[in-house]
Amino acid sequence: MQKVDTYLAEPLKALAENPGYNPNPKDNYFHINSISVDADKNVYCSAHYTGETHVKGADFVSSYDDVMGLGFIFAQMGSGSTFKVAPDGTNTMLVSCSYPEVQQAMDLEYQVYGVNGVYADGAVYTAFSCNGALTLTTAEGAVKVENEDGNCAYYVTKVDVATGALTNQVVNNGYMDQTYNNFFAVQNADNVYFVGGDQNDDTLKPENFVITAPKADITSATVANTTIIDGIVSYKFALDATIDAAGNVAFISGGYYNQTEPKPEPKPEGWEASYKNGEFANVTKCLSFADGKFTPVASLDNARTIAANGDYMVAGTTTETGADVTLYKGTEAGLEGIAADNNAAAEYFNLQGIRVANPTSGLYIRRQGNTATKVLVK
Repeated sequence: MQKVDTYLAEPLKALAENPGYNPNPKDNYFHINSISVDADKNVYCSAHYTGETHVKGADFVSSYDDVMGLGFIFAQMGSGSTFKVAPDGTNTMLVSCSYPEVQQAMDLEYQVYGVNGVYADGAVYTAFSCNGALTLTTAEGAVKVENEDGNCAYYVTKVDVATGALTNQVVNNGYMDQTYNNFFAVQNADNVYFVGGDQNDDTLKPENFVITAPKADITSATVANTTIIDGIVSYKFALDATIDAAGNVAFISGGYYNQTEPKPEPKPEGWEASYKNGEFANVTKCLSFADGKFTPVASLDNARTIAANGDYMVAGTTTETGADVTLYKGTEAGLEGIAADNNAAAEYFNLQGIRVANPTSGLYIRRQGNTATKVLVK
């Protein structure tokens, strides 16, 4: 494997000599959130970044806020891009989203909070999670975009790789009044889906969302929201997403406590709440999204990751001893048709794939019917 380039964020050179600019090293980052590859082995990446990063053929430079307008307190603003990396390592910026000017307001700080995208049929489809008026830039030019009601929104874009022609749509249905940093891009033959959620403390707001962007016309993109409340736990934060055998979206939603454990009366000395509002409850649910509706898929509860290829789906779960990976075979019914043959005889294999008749202590692959899991034998 040959190393092509390193995407290393550095402090903004425009402020290098200013004593008011002292970013923490963690404040400068370059996060690649998604990768797609075309038939010619070009790689398409979506990235979220601050500071500046320079690689072969492209410069990624974020904006900043002169907080007081006096030139001595600065805050870096996040930017986002989707770019192409050719087989020779040359980078080409396809679309970027940022605030192109120096900001000067304590309550402004317009920026990109998240970005994800996917390549399909000569175009890249990218969504930017934004909190105000920003500029989309492609080879064709620059376009200022703003959500009319002033709330946070997703700027959904389609860019023709060959020409740089841009189509964009602002998506906000009233629920998305906060930015969602963690979301995923998946696609089937007709649509690109942006799947995400938020773990804020408002349990009444639908938090899981799916943006459906038709490839033929992303300006007709729509959004659907839901939240699943199960007692003291609300499932509302996307951890991973994929497309199942039926072409529907399947995603993992994390469960968060929607209340803090009540104090007992009288309160024992040293008592502390065992759970608090907004904390991760260490449980998840899998949801299927089709025809605008969300359906829980009980067979994949507590999965942390999910992936699919044709009729097969893989779900990763965490256990006390590590992690289990389960392989499912789907049917035309999609995720709801996934089932394991619990009556089949169990077989064991070592990590090299060699069948083991009587496993002793160690890590093995246990296969039963259509289901395979990693198990630890003590």
